[in-house]
Amino acid sequence: PGTNVVLQRQQRLTEDFVPRADLVVFTMSADRPLTDSEVTFLQFIKEWGKKIVFAVNKCDLLHEDEQRQVMGFVADNARQLLGVADPVVLPVSAREALRAKEAGGPDDAQREAALARSQFQGLEDFIFGTLGAGAGLQLKLGTPLQMAQALVANLDGRLQGQAAAAQREVAAVAKVRAQLQAFRETMEKDSTLQQGEAGRVVEELVGRAEGFIDKTLAASNSSMVTSYV
Repeated sequence: PGTNVVLQRQQRLTEDFVPRADLVVFTMSADRPLTDSEVTFLQFIKEWGKKIVFAVNKCDLLHEDEQRQVMGFVADNARQLLGVADPVVLPVSAREALRAKEAGGPDDAQREAALARSQFQGLEDFIFGTLGAGAGLQLKLGTPLQMAQALVANLDGRLQGQAAAAQREVAAVAKVRAQLQAFRETMEKDSTLQQGEAGRVVEELVGRAEGFIDKTLAASNSSMVTSYV
């Protein structure tokens, strides 16, 4: 079904096939190679470590120099996106291949000409050579290992992310606790100072009251003595 399709279930179907694939034939259009959706899907394939061959379709619409430019563009971006030194990029023409199929028998000259223009032979040779007896068996055995490695790497990344998030939360809690402790110490210090100041004021008031009472009693006693005499 491909990518960037109207029905999302078709793209999900394509994505579900990738982990089980031994070889991915990444087909794109020569008039618009490596669209944003194709780049995103290519990065998804890379996560599964799949062997990829790039088939650039509609190359029959381009001149030879234009084909070379497109092939170079795809190869350069494949190196950058996949981190491979020598990506396999092959030009093809599905229209010419269809003409070759409809032309007639294997000895038909028109069929042979259309097949040559389609350049499908190079793609077929690569696929059969890659999936042949020796290499194909190796790919078959390697596919489950690649799936396991990709799943482990994915889970490991998630666990590391969760561990980092947990560490950040622990650090945030420790910071809040430190702030609360500092606030508590400040409040206790202020409370001690306030209590001391309040005690001093109370003592001063008590002293004034006692002095006032003493003076009042002294004045009263003096009046009583004077009247008695």
